Amino acid sequence: SRNARIQLFKPGQSNATTVAGSGAPGTFTFIKPIAVILDSDGYLFIADSGNNCIIRSGRSGFYCLFGCTNQSGSASNQLHNPQSLSFDSYGNLYVADSGNQRIQKFLLTTNSCDISYNQPKFCSNATWNPNAITVANSTIVGVYPQGLFVNNNNTVYVSATSFNNILVLSEGSPSPQTYISYDLSGPTALFVTVNGAVYVYNNGINGSINKWVHNGPGGSDLVTRVNGTCNGIFVDIEDNIYCSISDSHTVLLFNNGTYTSLIIAGNGSAGFGPYMLNTPRGIFVDINLNLYIADCRNNRVQLLQGEYPNMTTVVGNGSNETITFDCPTSVILDADGYLFILDSNNQRIVGSNADGYRCIVGCINGIGSVSNQLSQPWSLSFDSYGNIYVNDAGNSRLQKFLFISNSCDEVIVYNDTLTSTANLNIATTTSYQNGGQSTSSIFLPTCSTPLSIGSNCNTSASICDIRKPCQNNSTCISDNTTIRGYNCNCLPGFNGTECQYDYRICQLRTCSYNGICYQSSNTTFTCSCNEGWQGVHCEIKINYCKNITCYNQGVCQSLSSNYTCLCITENYSGRYCQIKSGKIVTLERISKSFGYIAIIFLIGTAIFIITMDILKYYFGIDPARKRLQSRKHVKKTKVVPVVQKIYYKSSLKKRPENSIMVIEETDI
Repeated sequence: SRNARIQLFKPGQSNATTVAGSGAPGTFTFIKPIAVILDSDGYLFIADSGNNCIIRSGRSGFYCLFGCTNQSGSASNQLHNPQSLSFDSYGNLYVADSGNQRIQKFLLTTNSCDISYNQPKFCSNATWNPNAITVANSTIVGVYPQGLFVNNNNTVYVSATSFNNILVLSEGSPSPQTYISYDLSGPTALFVTVNGAVYVYNNGINGSINKWVHNGPGGSDLVTRVNGTCNGIFVDIEDNIYCSISDSHTVLLFNNGTYTSLIIAGNGSAGFGPYMLNTPRGIFVDINLNLYIADCRNNRVQLLQGEYPNMTTVVGNGSNETITFDCPTSVILDADGYLFILDSNNQRIVGSNADGYRCIVGCINGIGSVSNQLSQPWSLSFDSYGNIYVNDAGNSRLQKFLFISNSCDEVIVYNDTLTSTANLNIATTTSYQNGGQSTSSIFLPTCSTPLSIGSNCNTSASICDIRKPCQNNSTCISDNTTIRGYNCNCLPGFNGTECQYDYRICQLRTCSYNGICYQSSNTTFTCSCNEGWQGVHCEIKINYCKNITCYNQGVCQSLSSNYTCLCITENYSGRYCQIKSGKIVTLERISKSFGYIAIIFLIGTAIFIITMDILKYYFGIDPARKRLQSRKHVKKTKVVPVVQKIYYKSSLKKRPENSIMVIEETDI
């Protein structure tokens, strides 16, 4: 604690390693670390009593978790001299807040590890309709829109830079167009978290990253000032904020809580070296905290894994891939980790799969304003169906390229040695990739009905049977009039295009400790708790000792479904320690006997005195009067002792015979 560091002693070693604090650069500056615990991944959680905060480590380093107000306090988000901390089984963190004389419980946000963006899963031959749908034109998004984000509810957010607001398009909403305009000036890059918080670069005086919360108090909160324009913003699963700054050719990381900036990519100068960037634009951070950067002027995509400054060129100039780019401005990943890149000056979208990279949109016609053309596209994003949204900045519009859902229908391929009773036709397919053309042949069985596939024509061709897209026991209905080719009929309490969202009143963890949830209305529920638990969510352990008194200094101990009284010695027993041993009973009787005798003596004495006073003062009878008078009389008649002094006169002469002797008597 006094060395302001965390030491690690490994088995069999007497010399420790400093893992955090003083002596471990790049971690955290502690004042008085007082307690440390680890999670299942080995990350540290540290109570720093000197800084009045809780610090944690993660894949991106150390950052403040709780008490990050830079001062002690008693508010719910503040601590004062925290002394210890511990997890419960749900990941909630308990902190002994010593200075405030309280125990604080910080709840784990159960969806904090979820992602807010879409990462659809595609087959290797997935294709998109090259003719886009214009979702919003310049009258709605303004001139040269830049930031774009589609969350997992398919709500679309667009930075309408010239209008100083953010356009929000909600799927299925009766009012699809809403605007966020609080305190914004020329907003550019944006990101929306799983909790609905919108992080946006506000390009006003002294540029900053602002945070707007839906149904919040109004306005936006300043998160941090930024020295330069953020052309890309990303918030990882640990709530760290990334900002790509083209002017300084860097990517900044703002740690969660403190929001102190750290350059994690680039060195501040434009260059092509492995550790340099030139006008970085879009960025993407996967759940493993790998950072992908659209390195625009270097015509490549860079990957940062682990510690700065080690970057790898994934694709583009300097990689082993043959495809070339001209200013990539945005990069995203699908569910399998394949890259989709917006090649801005080539006016196209490039995608990857197991076979490499290929052009998927804008592959032939070049720059333009018709539905199959783009002009200086700036950013792209998936919706949950696999459709691709593109901010077509040069045309001042938002475009949507529809995913052709049946392009991933499974086709069974047979080799020429297969023996089958099905009739086989030879089909020829032609594909275009990078301007080239290739032809291949596959064998397809001929079935009597298009509703069946397979070698024996006994497999349903329905998209519902092949993909089984509907979740949570919902019913899938094939519908060729929709883009997806199906609709999902959800059970009560579920919604979403595939019934993937659970909004039931009673969910898996509504009632804790194996309690049973019963829905009492559309908005209320009741938990039937297991023995020993109570509360709205069965979250409170019953204190069976609450109204119990244990005798003879016994201590009550609450059990899982009962209680017991712990007696201090073997001389007591019974449910409430109320039964005494024979030895104790005997001693108590003897003690009581002596007590009774003393009490009787005192009572008798008191009665005697009172009786004597009554006889004397009320009846005039004084039994002791004669004795007292006798004592007085004897005292009065007693002879008084006399001392005699004899004086002789003419002592030197012979005394006459009849001389007189004078005697002086003196009373004593």
